[in-house]
Amino acid sequence: KDRVEDLQDTAESIAENAWKSAEDVANDPKVNAFQTKQKIKERTAAARSKEGGASTEKIEMDLDKYIAFVDQTTSRHIS
Repeated sequence: KDRVEDLQDTAESIAENAWKSAEDVANDPKVNAFQTKQKIKERTAAARSKEGGASTEKIEMDLDKYIAFVDQTTSRHIS
């Protein structure tokens, strides 16, 4: 009976300490994913600082041409 209780306690402690999601793995400093995530953060921050922040480039397009394109690509009937 004691052995069963010990095994149950062990199983419960393993379940408590186990990762529940991919986000848990990525945020655990004991895992390489955490270190990789930090390196990627640093690289993207450095690249953004060189560019002057996030990209705010705007795209201009003709609305009539866009609507015609959407109508052609999404319509179910043949005209």
